[in-house]
Amino acid sequence: MVDFLITDLKVPKAHIIELYDQQASRQAIIGGFEMLKTNNRIRIGDPILIFFSGHGGLTDASSQWKQKYGTNKIQVIFPYDYGIPITKTNDFINCIPDCTVAELLNQLAAAKGDNITVIFDSCHSASGTRDSSEHPGLRARSAEVQFPIPDDIDGDILAQSSIGSKIGRGAELLLHSDQNSHVHIAACGSTQKAWENNGKGFFTDILLDTLRKSRVDNITYENLIKAQSPHCYGQNKNRVLFGSRLGLQTKAFVPVLCTFDARGYRLHLQAGEGSGISEGSVWDLHESATENSPPRANVIAGPPGVLDTPLDLIQKDKRGASWLDQLLNRASGRGEIRVYARHLYAGQSTKLHLWTSSSDLRSLLSATVPNAVGGGIHEFDYILHRERNHPDIQLEIYPNIPQGARITPSSQVRFRLRDTIAERYGTAELKHSKPAIREEIETVLFAAAKWKWHLQRTNSSHSQIQSIRMMKVATKVGRSREYLKEPIIMTENSVGVIEFIPKANDLYGIELVSCAKSPLYIKMFYFDTTDFSIVNMFGDSVARGPEDATLPPYEKMVIGDGRDGGAPLKFAVSSGNRVELGYLKVFWCTGPLELSDLAQGSAFQMRPGSVGRAVGQGKARRQDDWGTICLKLVMKAS
Repeated sequence: MVDFLITDLKVPKAHIIELYDQQASRQAIIGGFEMLKTNNRIRIGDPILIFFSGHGGLTDASSQWKQKYGTNKIQVIFPYDYGIPITKTNDFINCIPDCTVAELLNQLAAAKGDNITVIFDSCHSASGTRDSSEHPGLRARSAEVQFPIPDDIDGDILAQSSIGSKIGRGAELLLHSDQNSHVHIAACGSTQKAWENNGKGFFTDILLDTLRKSRVDNITYENLIKAQSPHCYGQNKNRVLFGSRLGLQTKAFVPVLCTFDARGYRLHLQAGEGSGISEGSVWDLHESATENSPPRANVIAGPPGVLDTPLDLIQKDKRGASWLDQLLNRASGRGEIRVYARHLYAGQSTKLHLWTSSSDLRSLLSATVPNAVGGGIHEFDYILHRERNHPDIQLEIYPNIPQGARITPSSQVRFRLRDTIAERYGTAELKHSKPAIREEIETVLFAAAKWKWHLQRTNSSHSQIQSIRMMKVATKVGRSREYLKEPIIMTENSVGVIEFIPKANDLYGIELVSCAKSPLYIKMFYFDTTDFSIVNMFGDSVARGPEDATLPPYEKMVIGDGRDGGAPLKFAVSSGNRVELGYLKVFWCTGPLELSDLAQGSAFQMRPGSVGRAVGQGKARRQDDWGTICLKLVMKAS
């Protein structure tokens, strides 16, 4: 890793802290975090890389630990001096538990910003050090916890902790750190094994080989995982590697499994109905998940399953057919290969319904192809109706134009959301407007179409979530959080709306209770009616292979518990507004569900042609199921 940093990334050796063997003591590892936090040469936002290659473990938590941290398991890493007696005491040098690592990362992020990459080539399975049936000749990078971990361990560090207690749950995600603070790349999931060969990490070798081939400025964390590495956690996983800028494009790469035999090949997109894939949607196929990988073929989606969708080549795409034939010839007897898809435009049932009383505005939006932006076909579409029958959005010219006058580019277009709750609370008419220029208006409409499609889509047959509740869980005091002994439940009114006055220091959580017999994978987004933005609130992980589930069977979790439920949620009413409406929507699935770029910013700050498309990944199984559950929030200014 050091050679890669110096040779490939040109990092000065003086900027690297190296701890090997005896140097990698417990005190030195913890001290390394402190050195990064207090180093004046590191400015806020500078990229920071923390790499650990060694042994990890998993052990049962004591009753006192469960009471203090709310987890049934403790994930640990082992320093080199683990188990050595401490002079003049009866104690031994202990491992470093998950809560300590989490708090060190959270403190580092508070001091230096969230441009932090954490790579762990270790595992947290306590099931032994060898498994010849899985990887002959390789040794698992795990070890056994030899003696109890006291519940007051690292009290000096955890005294400042922002991690919530008593509202947590059983260990599921790696090391329980706030996923807003950093991006975490791991060799395996929380109950899986990582491997070593002659003392060297098998995962590290493959990771570095992939990085050298792809170039770090040419691939995001998320697409790196889809191309090679097993697990990635973190809200900023769509950043370019080791950089604070977001991904180069808004569209995600989605794996496509190409299986073939004597009869030919079959293409299956590793995303389905649960991710919003629609029949008839059109996709580009790419050979790799890097930004410089050109499109090779056009395919169209068939009827989606829960987590996968069959794809067919568009009939006239001879170039694509030739490319797939070449891949098959190079496959050398393998029964399947992996390629990657990017979405071009949506299929059925994704149109936004519009109405306007202005004949000039109707003519402006109907003059040519209704969805042409920048010379291409857009992913979402709209229908402009002549009758006022229940549109999604109403458009009007502002200020009103005198009889017989024509609209000009200096005229403004106002947007009204035809939503019963928005009408009830007086928030239907958006304060933002756009000039009466077609591509400016359509930029908002396409973003609104995506917003409406993902807000409304659901699987209404049944739910695996028994209940959802919003609660106040903490108060912000300076730069730290003070968690309440008992959360304060936010109740719904008679029309199913939670009305509240968000205060600057109030922090909230969302409790989910599962009635499912299978583990659930959870994602949560906030749909803002003021500007059609979609904010990613929880669910920042992606994996190639088995991914850690979020919510165990028949258990509960709190999104915003400060641990693996993420940072507590903060709400505020925008300056100048008295009331705002938003929808907090949870997507659940019995299989991995990655909504890669469902999130979007304000529709009124986008450039023409910039709206992305949210899709996901996951290996389909017949028993997979999905659904949604939603809270309606009305926030009032104090």
